[in-house]
Amino acid sequence: MTKNAIDLLDIPAASEVLELGHGNAHHLGYFHQQLPSSTYTGLEIALAMQQEAIAFAQQLPQLKASFDLYDGKIFPYKDQQFDAVFAVNNIYFWSKPQQTFQEIHRVLKADGMLVLSVGSYQFMKSLPFTDYGFRLYREEALENLLRKNNFKLIKVVKIMDEAINKLGDPVSRTFLNYQCLKVNNTVNK
Repeated sequence: MTKNAIDLLDIPAASEVLELGHGNAHHLGYFHQQLPSSTYTGLEIALAMQQEAIAFAQQLPQLKASFDLYDGKIFPYKDQQFDAVFAVNNIYFWSKPQQTFQEIHRVLKADGMLVLSVGSYQFMKSLPFTDYGFRLYREEALENLLRKNNFKLIKVVKIMDEAINKLGDPVSRTFLNYQCLKVNNTVNK
């Protein structure tokens, strides 16, 4: 999922990229391969994940990266700081999605890109743990939420792959990557 999201970052060389919820950041080698002259900033709510990411990034000394913590609400960045933002598998936990999209919009430069990666509603609904603390989105609802928050949907990439679940069993999963552009009008229909 993460590699596909990175592949959809259709941005110029030497861009400033923000990732929301980077986890352990083991995908940074791939990020650097694809966007070697770009600067990566990771934003996380979990101190343990931030620390793991910092430790992992030390293995990639050529990577220009930094990792910040936040409260899950306000991003600690100036307006129009980033060329692109991406988030993989974490919209389910945004307590106030409208506010998070407003923050993404605020920190993106004009015509900045957002790539949002999510498991399909049907796949996520089939998982035993998503009844607890997850907010799941059907495709149409998520697309409407993006438009409502001034993002123009450019492309939706739907991918089915095989993975191994935490019990060691094979599972088919479907995920979607939404490639969007920031728009500055008040309503994007």
